[in-house]
Amino acid sequence: MLLSVDAESSTVTSSSTSSSFLPLSQQVYLTSEAYIGQKTSSRAEMWSNLLEENQSSGRCDGTYKTGLKWNGSQTARPDLFPSHMQVEYSNSGEMETALGCALVLLLAITANPDVCSVDVQRSVKTHNLIANYLTESEIEDVTPFQEEGIDGTGEVVAISDSGVDIDNCYFYDPNTNKNGPVGSPTGPGPLVDLSFRKVVQYVAYADSGDPSNGHGTHVAGTIAGKRFDEEGAADGIASGAKLAVLDVPPVAIFHRIYTSGYYTSRDRDFDQFMYENDEFLAIVAAGNAGDDGGLDVPKTVGSPANSKNGIGVGATMSWGSSLPNRGYGPSFVTYFSSRGPTADGRMKPDLMAPGNKMLSAGARPNEQGECDSDLKYSAGTSMAAPVVSGTAAKIRQYFRQGYYPSGEKNSDDAYPNPSGGLLKAVLLNGAQALLGVDNVIRGGGVTPSAPYDNNQGFGRLSLQDSVYLAGKTNVQLKIWDRESVPNGGTNTYDVTIDKSGGCQSKDLSVTLVWMEEGSPSGCTACVLHDLDLSVSFRV
Repeated sequence: MLLSVDAESSTVTSSSTSSSFLPLSQQVYLTSEAYIGQKTSSRAEMWSNLLEENQSSGRCDGTYKTGLKWNGSQTARPDLFPSHMQVEYSNSGEMETALGCALVLLLAITANPDVCSVDVQRSVKTHNLIANYLTESEIEDVTPFQEEGIDGTGEVVAISDSGVDIDNCYFYDPNTNKNGPVGSPTGPGPLVDLSFRKVVQYVAYADSGDPSNGHGTHVAGTIAGKRFDEEGAADGIASGAKLAVLDVPPVAIFHRIYTSGYYTSRDRDFDQFMYENDEFLAIVAAGNAGDDGGLDVPKTVGSPANSKNGIGVGATMSWGSSLPNRGYGPSFVTYFSSRGPTADGRMKPDLMAPGNKMLSAGARPNEQGECDSDLKYSAGTSMAAPVVSGTAAKIRQYFRQGYYPSGEKNSDDAYPNPSGGLLKAVLLNGAQALLGVDNVIRGGGVTPSAPYDNNQGFGRLSLQDSVYLAGKTNVQLKIWDRESVPNGGTNTYDVTIDKSGGCQSKDLSVTLVWMEEGSPSGCTACVLHDLDLSVSFRV
């Protein structure tokens, strides 16, 4: 139990009961003998019994000595702002004793005339965990893919960011010398070494680490962070995956938000690389300029999220402890999420994911082994993009371990080399509609939004609506990968809709994705190939 206490006094004194103090039962009017004598009250009797069984009997003395911690902080102006104190109480004994002692402790604190208010600090449910259930089931704490073992195991996610603090507990490898420099024989270097627990490659293009509270460590934690010694408070979306890190200057990360929807040489390079390396899929934050100079500003998606082949990710609101005050929740786009279209008229962003208030790993370059006490909240499309990246790793694992088409793991069905285009198609095909843009925090109400507009693109990420897991999801799946269409030709594919196996989905969703060459920067008609999709039914 964690109590948060605001106190008027600048100091907090703790002492054992002595004859110079009135018993607690006489300090509290609710439980006093006079009150009980005047009016019988079940509540008063409850407190009186609790005090007799716990305080007066000394039953809690031992647990208070071993399980009680005080952590106080004094404000600069105690005459205006109360000091704050946290009281942590842990009792590993019987539940009845733990509860009784906790209630007596709470009563004792509130009886102090210097205490203004008391709050119970509930355990924090981190945004990474919230994002996991929001994308896997939309039911709190229900993560069917994680429970099935689809957590990114066997996959490597490349991250280009400000670096990663590799001795943080979410990336630390106990089999290496954590004090050794990055790139040394005792730590990950420029060549891939899959024997490392978490970071299997570190290319120190800018430097060999991340600054305090760095962007890269936070993003990497959301994608694939995994505490090395136990379950962590902020394990990532694909906690079983490993990471290849390209450490780039921060200016290279934040440059993109100022490019106002234009197709740049950076977009071209990303597209050309994905065209030439068809296993690769680039997932990029769309930017946080959606309300620059006013609400609902168009053409604010930044490079390289304007690429044709990659996925530009916008941010939705979240839920629970990760939902900002007055926020409407995960069915709404955040006010800051950058909007399309691109300058050449293409829809952006492509996909949405939770990105407002993310709690993930925090970089502490001057510390060793920092962990859950150093977690950091951040908000932005840079927090949404790693949610999509981690989910893409899960989908790749899904195909490579043979879950398609039966929805159950079968090595005979293993598809070892799914293309980046297939991963993109699956992610977009399962996306679900958002209801609007939440501008309430900015005083602008809600802006309507519908699928395929330039606020939400294909909609919000939904793994449960993207791939089939036997007995756990309601979507069936049929894929064609690396298909070729001749110039001027037509490919025809037949699909039988069969609901006899218990499929409850009411919708048929068909998505076409292709990868094409990069275009000239500043292009006004950037799409080079014209492919059309049509669907017809016969009974």
